[in-house]
Amino acid sequence: MKNEHRQVVTSRAWEDIYAQYEPGVSPGIEYPTDTLVKYVSNLRKDDNSVSAYFDDEGKELSIKGNYTGNALEFGFGSVANLKMVREKGFSCYGLEVSQETVSRGSDVLLKENISDIKLQIWEPWKLPFKDRFFKLVYGLGCIYYNLELEKVIAEIHRVMDKDATFLFSFFSDKHGYMEKIDHVSGLIYRWSDDHFNPRLRGMYLRFPQSKLEVENLFDAFREVDVFTWETDQLPCFQSFWFVRGKK
Repeated sequence: MKNEHRQVVTSRAWEDIYAQYEPGVSPGIEYPTDTLVKYVSNLRKDDNSVSAYFDDEGKELSIKGNYTGNALEFGFGSVANLKMVREKGFSCYGLEVSQETVSRGSDVLLKENISDIKLQIWEPWKLPFKDRFFKLVYGLGCIYYNLELEKVIAEIHRVMDKDATFLFSFFSDKHGYMEKIDHVSGLIYRWSDDHFNPRLRGMYLRFPQSKLEVENLFDAFREVDVFTWETDQLPCFQSFWFVRGKK
């Protein structure tokens, strides 16, 4: 099976998942992701040292917002993150492989009288934006479902402006889901037919095996850093690698 067909299988699976969500809601998270909130809030803070990070006396709140420029979210699912990034001052765009998600997200924005977040359907891997258009690009729990990952990352680099920043998440090798993953061929993996989450069964994805592999995917960028987020709060152990950097 070629990657083109595998990509279609995975994209259609997301459409089916979102179509089964209860009516009248935007599928996915209800509130913005904590890691993203912290990342965006700290874009202006110097985190090269502990003392520099806390050197914000007299501007504790103002330093966390009032941004300008365009921001892009990959695989937004819910519009919760986009609404938060919009409140920070960015002009927001969202891409999804699921028309169901775009329709539901648009309905939510319409009900809340939000007209300046632009949602659109997307077929990997070419991005429908001009060069150097975004100051912030992010995607949580999604980018690894793009099987032509290197091409997508090259497109991300193309549409990012100079000094623009990015944040993406990947499953780490400690995540509980790794008990239910099958190697297909080369760099391609597949969620097994007995996966804990039945909605994910049969989906294809990319799975970098280490922090270094994640970092190397973004070697065209600068100041690339990979950090870990983990919790055992849920029945399945959660462990993610987040990669951030600048153009």
